[in-house]
Amino acid sequence: TIDYDICSNSCTLTGLIHEYKLDNAQATDTVGTAHGTINGGIVATLGVDGIPNTALNFGSVQTAGNFISFSSGTIPRDEGTIVAWVNTNDLTALKAIAYTSNGEGSFNYNCFGAAGSILELCLGIQANYIRFNYIDGNTGTPVQADINTNGLFNLNTGTWYFIAVTYDDDAASGNSNDNSARIYAALLGGPIPSQIVSAPMPSPTSNLVPINSYLGKSGNAAGGPAQERNFAGNLDNVRIYDRALSLSQIQSLFNEFSGGPI
Repeated sequence: TIDYDICSNSCTLTGLIHEYKLDNAQATDTVGTAHGTINGGIVATLGVDGIPNTALNFGSVQTAGNFISFSSGTIPRDEGTIVAWVNTNDLTALKAIAYTSNGEGSFNYNCFGAAGSILELCLGIQANYIRFNYIDGNTGTPVQADINTNGLFNLNTGTWYFIAVTYDDDAASGNSNDNSARIYAALLGGPIPSQIVSAPMPSPTSNLVPINSYLGKSGNAAGGPAQERNFAGNLDNVRIYDRALSLSQIQSLFNEFSGGPI
């Protein structure tokens, strides 16, 4: 393991609002005040090679009640970047990595929800690929951006992956980015991450506000772990930005976190 300061360069990227190194069985926000609460039987485990200290293990199988909860607004609504190191040992079910929504407890808030008055953002793993969904709407069928890496970048169990998603609703944020959602990914020790897939972001149709944010589950609390979308495996070094990072910036994060591609 290479022991070095993972914040030496990437912390100079503007827009970093939350960082969770997930060391020592804690979910401390090292750059902000949105500290997470660890629920259930989550334990410390070995982290990504090259990143000091430890990661968090959410269980070898999906386990209801194993998740990290945060205060409302931790994950930005209209524009942001979520970066995480992910190592799953279950490719049979849909699992949430990072999640936020305006509701709680019903099937609508299950990562890829049903019609209704709903705001939902979910980065997760479905079967052996990465999926990101953004839903926003008042009634009927909400507008959404739903992208995945199926057939383009597939995952294996017991392997560390660098995963990043950027999203920008240009109409809502007022910034000049290209109004899209994008998934980037790379294997630890492999080539630097590239853009795997992208899609246009919808214009907002509501003023709904997120009321919860999680790592390792969705907003649904009915029906057990399959509907709660509990994550199974390890998470390490989760970062949240309030802007959509560029490809070169995401590649710099991968290089720093991993000690560079082998």
